[in-house]
Amino acid sequence: MKFRPVDPAGVPTSWRKYAGFKLEADASETAVVKSASLTMPMEKGLIKQVAAGGENIARLFTREQEDFLDSIGKQRIDYNTLSVLGPLQAHRWTFEDPACPWRMTAELWQREDGARLMEVSIKTPVIQAAGAIAGFMAFLAEAGAGQDLKQQTKTRWALQHYAELLRKKKPTGNRA
Repeated sequence: MKFRPVDPAGVPTSWRKYAGFKLEADASETAVVKSASLTMPMEKGLIKQVAAGGENIARLFTREQEDFLDSIGKQRIDYNTLSVLGPLQAHRWTFEDPACPWRMTAELWQREDGARLMEVSIKTPVIQAAGAIAGFMAFLAEAGAGQDLKQQTKTRWALQHYAELLRKKKPTGNRA
């Protein structure tokens, strides 16, 4: 299953009534990726039950979220073809530095093999994005922060790893 980037102009306004609806753009020095999401309240402990195999993955999605995926992604998900990936530990911090005019967020993701990836980001209004990216990159360079020259996202980094592990476990011919 492959998802296409989201054009915010093509998202029906009817989704905006949900508190968990969000449109955003993630920008780096080289690209801008737009996305739309719809989060909904979840029963306490349900994610752990699904991860342990005690519940079907379909239980993680509400009818509204399924309709959202159908509307935005133009496809229905066959939950029987999905697999639980992980484990992945994630930690998140929000902090400020007098030398940086934007509040920063750092996320550290760690896989079970010990590999770690940290992302440091800022949020700005769209109108300020280009200047903010340049200023933030200068701040990080001055602070001595290393940069991933591949500009891979945390999500792709984790999904590629766990999908490869899943491929190794499944018989030939099945896709993760």
